[in-house]
Amino acid sequence: MILLEKPNFNSNFMQKQMDKDSKKQDYLAIYNPKYDFLGQSYASIYPNLHKYPATMLPQIGLELLKEFKAKKSNLLDPYCGSGSSFVSGLGYGIRYFVGFDLNPLAIMIAKARMTYINSSYLIQQKEKLLRQIESKNELSLDSNPLINITNLDFWIEKNAQQDLHQVFLGGGY
Repeated sequence: MILLEKPNFNSNFMQKQMDKDSKKQDYLAIYNPKYDFLGQSYASIYPNLHKYPATMLPQIGLELLKEFKAKKSNLLDPYCGSGSSFVSGLGYGIRYFVGFDLNPLAIMIAKARMTYINSSYLIQQKEKLLRQIESKNELSLDSNPLINITNLDFWIEKNAQQDLHQVFLGGGY
C-alpha cells in the first residue's frame, strides 16, 4: 500500500513551492510493507456477508488502530459503509460502535455483521429451520423490511430485491 504525506516545509522547499503553480501541491509517496496486504482479500480472515464496493480490508484498519495506539473505548465512523472499520475495532478490542451511511444496504450489512448472536440460540434456530424445511412448512416474517427503504431501486438491484423478498417470505426459488 502506498501512503501519501505532505513533505516537510523547510525554507528551500518553500522557495521551490512558491516558484511553482500555487494551486498545485506535491506529495511524496512512501511505501510501507507493513500495510501491503497483497494477495489478501476481505474474506482472508473475516467472513464477507455481501459484496460491497470499495470495502476496506479490516486488516488495514486493525494495523492503523495498533499503530496510533487508539483508546479501546468507542469508534465513530460517519461513513461506515458495510462496517469494515467496526470489524477492525472488534479485532482491536473496541466494543462500542456508532456509524452512519446513506445506503440502506450498507447499513443492513453492517448491522448483520455486528449483531451478536448467542451460539446456542443460533443452533436452536438452525434446527428449527431444518425441521421446517423437511416438513415443507412455509416460513414468513411479519413484514417485508424492503418496503420502508427510500429509493429502493437506486440502492438495491431488482434481482436482489426479488431474492430478498423470497428470503423474507421464506419461500424457495
